[in-house]
Amino acid sequence: VYAFSRLVLDYQASLFDDLQSLMRGQNELRLEVTFAIGEHLLPDILLNFSDKYPQYRIHSRMGYSRHIQTRLATGLSDIALIEQAPDHPDILVQKWLEDELILACAPSHPLSDRRTISKQQLIEQDFVLREPKSSLRTILDQKLNNYGINALPIALEVGSTDTIVEILSRGRHLSFLPKFAVEEALKNGELRRLQVENLEIKIKLWIARNRSSIDNPVAEAFIQLLRKPSRSAQ
Repeated sequence: VYAFSRLVLDYQASLFDDLQSLMRGQNELRLEVTFAIGEHLLPDILLNFSDKYPQYRIHSRMGYSRHIQTRLATGLSDIALIEQAPDHPDILVQKWLEDELILACAPSHPLSDRRTISKQQLIEQDFVLREPKSSLRTILDQKLNNYGINALPIALEVGSTDTIVEILSRGRHLSFLPKFAVEEALKNGELRRLQVENLEIKIKLWIARNRSSIDNPVAEAFIQLLRKPSRSAQ
């Protein structure tokens, strides 16, 4: 009788542990975002989500799009916010926001008073850009190639949009940056926007999720919050 009772208790304890693990999984979300989104959009998103759903927890991390897609496809993350839509059978994708890459400089830059510059003027400047393996740089290079520019004169390549903005403030360089990342700097007069003749670089931000998270209540709540109008460009 004792042995049987001990077996039953051990089995109950095991079930309890499994249930606790399952409950934690139902109340948590593994989120991955690119660096630009993580630096500029994620803080407000996390705060709003925490206020609205205090019973849920989000574990977030930043990375490059290709690494995020791999983790998403292999089930190491539940949801991702990225600038390039993955093409994988185990990943569901929906459009989140529309934005654009804009040409920016400091008010002290020689071209800052010009509303529009030519293609020739563009390729005569010194640039600070995101590093080649970033999704924003990939998009920029593709768009510029379609525009007839194979390469810009790049003085610096940096892994952070905030660092790029700081470098721009010295007045020596130009950069293409997502509008959502520099909205405040433009409003405050810390940066100026330049138009380039016949060049417009529209981008989309995407919500990507692993198929296994389709019944995750935290994922559903998170996506509902993302779909609501925000301060970001749309």
